[in-house]
Amino acid sequence: MRTVGAPGIAAAALWMLVAAMPAHAEGALHRLMRPADAERLARFEQTRAAPVVSALGRQHGLTLQWIGWDRRGQAVVERRAGRAFMRGEQRSADGADYLILDGEIVDVDRAGFTLRGRIVTRVGFDNDGQPCVREGDLRFQAPPGRAYWRLQASRSPCSTLTDYIDVYF
Repeated sequence: MRTVGAPGIAAAALWMLVAAMPAHAEGALHRLMRPADAERLARFEQTRAAPVVSALGRQHGLTLQWIGWDRRGQAVVERRAGRAFMRGEQRSADGADYLILDGEIVDVDRAGFTLRGRIVTRVGFDNDGQPCVREGDLRFQAPPGRAYWRLQASRSPCSTLTDYIDVYF
């Protein structure tokens, strides 16, 4: 394909198009691009996601609504060897109910982040009081106007309950 005009014009148009795309459509674009263009696009996306990356660089409140929003736990992001990891927990006053989150942050975009890891919840009235485990790629997104990222797969894998697991900015 031959481009007309200054070499940077086509690339600038592509970047403007990508900036307007919904997050779920960006992966398809990567598969269609030459490796050099995909590399430049990845750098551009990192710049666009900079506010989320910056917000992930510290300690965060962590809650499961069944334990309570007034007694937040804590999640900490650590950077090791160029990678980011998040670990956190929230416990009830008596320690019987808990939320434990642990994993690597494998994707960050303007809407939130994906944690590849494990979340364990235990609430006495659910799942016969047994721990419930979620594993894999766990997507957190910020609802509009809210000061937290919420786990998108909120339906408990162990019951019919909905678990609101939030990581606060």
